[in-house]
Amino acid sequence: MPSQGHETRIREVAQGFALDVNAGQAAALVELFGLMLRWNEHINLTGARDIDDLVEEHLADSLALAVLVPPSASLVDVGAGGGLPSLPFLLLRRDVTTTLVEPRAKRVAFLRTALRTLRLEASVVAGRDDTITTQFDAASSRATFAPQEWLARSERLLAPQGRTILFLSTEASLQLPANWKEVGRLSYGARNRDRLAIAAAPSSAP
Repeated sequence: MPSQGHETRIREVAQGFALDVNAGQAAALVELFGLMLRWNEHINLTGARDIDDLVEEHLADSLALAVLVPPSASLVDVGAGGGLPSLPFLLLRRDVTTTLVEPRAKRVAFLRTALRTLRLEASVVAGRDDTITTQFDAASSRATFAPQEWLARSERLLAPQGRTILFLSTEASLQLPANWKEVGRLSYGARNRDRLAIAAAPSSAP
């Protein structure tokens, strides 16, 4: 599929989330995905083989994050890895102040290169989440921790009224602990697989 076709498909996928991705954003996403694939030849960033895979399998999580993070929020993405879902999210939600946390040096180098190439603003922390002392309005992590572990780890990262984002398959069974409450939910599909993103907040929060 040529670049223009990818851009059209990106905008179609975004419409399924009631998000309006403009032509400039779609072109920037194609540029980002191309950069990911070039780096993927040398370090393991993603299992995606081409831009089609990135659009059809991975973009949806970034779009879900864009829906669930409040306007003008601060976000920390833990285990940012190869930049999914955080880098596409950044292209769509420039109103959000974002911190990317990643312990592996080669992936940190990629994240910093991608931010510079796409002219995106975000902080990159080369380390683990347990070194972070700042608190945020939202915290996300995908495919790094089991859901219950991520809830426990993320709580100290949240500002008052903050929320944690969890990415799940719809088959996953998640019972929120008694001290958490659900504040947002989004069901969606990605290449014939059902997915679920949940925003949860400590129940002691107002």
